[in-house]
Order: sequence, then C-alpha cells, then structure tokens
Amino acid sequence: MTDLNLETLPATFVKAARESTLFTPDIIELEHRASNLVFVYNECQENHYKRYLVDQGRFCGTMFTVGRYTLFKKRKYVIGNPDGEVIVHQSFPIMVEDKWPRIEQLRVKGEVWAIDSQDLTKLDDYMLNGVEFERTRIEVVYPHFYKWVDAEGNNRRSELKHSFHMAYAYVGIGDYWNTELDVGFFYTTCRRYEPRDPLSFNHELTEIINLNRYYSFNPVEYSD
Repeated sequence: MTDLNLETLPATFVKAARESTLFTPDIIELEHRASNLVFVYNECQENHYKRYLVDQGRFCGTMFTVGRYTLFKKRKYVIGNPDGEVIVHQSFPIMVEDKWPRIEQLRVKGEVWAIDSQDLTKLDDYMLNGVEFERTRIEVVYPHFYKWVDAEGNNRRSELKHSFHMAYAYVGIGDYWNTELDVGFFYTTCRRYEPRDPLSFNHELTEIINLNRYYSFNPVEYSD
C-alpha cells in the first residue's frame, strides 16, 4: 500500500472529514489502514465496564510498555444532583510520562487490540483525544509461549519468547493532568505487581527490558 498524500485529496473533503471527527484529526490517515494496533490499559480491558468500546476489534495479546510510566487512577466518587439522583463515577487510570517525586515509574501491563478507524474514533471521543489524553504511538513487548500436544499425548510448552510492536496508546497530557493530580485524595497510583518469575528481554535499541515490577489497572481498583 502506498503512503497517503493529503495534498492529492480535495481540500473540502479533508476539511469535512476532520470537522466530523473532532477528536480524531488524523482520521484520513487512519482510514488508509485496514486496522490500527491500540494498547488498552484502562476500563476498556477484559472484565471492565467499558469493554464494549473495543469489542468489535481483534484481541492480539497481553503486552507491556517498553517505556516506563506512572499509572495514576482517579478514585471512585458519588455525587447527587438536584433531583435526588445519585450518580456514581467509576475509577479510571491515567498513564503519564512525567516523573513525580517519590513515585516510581514502571512498565504498564495492558491489552493490544487491532481496531478499525471508525471504532478508533469512538475511543478518541471517549478519551477526549487531544484534550485530556494524546493518542500516540509507543513500543510494547509481547511475552508469549507456544503450547502443543506431542505424539505421546503429552502437553508441551515452548520456552518464553517475545516480540516488539508499535501501537497507539492514550497517554495523559501533562498540561491537563499536572494541575489535576493531587496524589492521595481524588487520585492515587494503581497497584504494582510482581510476576512469579521475573522476565527480561534483550532490546536492540535500549537497555535490557526487566519486568520484575509493573503497573496494572485491574477490576480490584474499583473497590477503593
């Protein structure tokens, strides 16, 4: 497939496409691909309440960010309106690049999905892409192994393997969240986890990737 050159398209078409997808200014470029890999670390994951936003896509695997981030979450809170209706706002995570004093940056666990451009616009709308989050391409690592049954009927498993991929991720915009995060009252960090067997992978461009600790936004985060 050849690269898309926006200069060859009618200016009125480009303008109309961008205005109809306010939070997806790169919609025309996205349409040029059959699907886009998206790293999902939030409430759109399996067993979370916004999973339907990625259900039309294809699940590619559980992966980890190569870069280190801080994974905050906004705590669940309840408010009432003048009509006496109680509204529950569920917890959600914010992955940010900025370093915070006395808070460690770790790799983040999530899911990678192959999503077409139209469903990606729904994610952009939900995440307020360009306002609260920036959909940007990051590198992720996919640890995996193969299972099979041998000729004697025994279950076998390969050694752990890994591969690196580029995927879109919604990273919190510093100019927005740095004035919001209070670290302790409305916001706190997500839980940290340690694998049963520490993992490490050689990366040709950076240091060895160690997964001895990582952040993950699991359903238990909704309980506090």
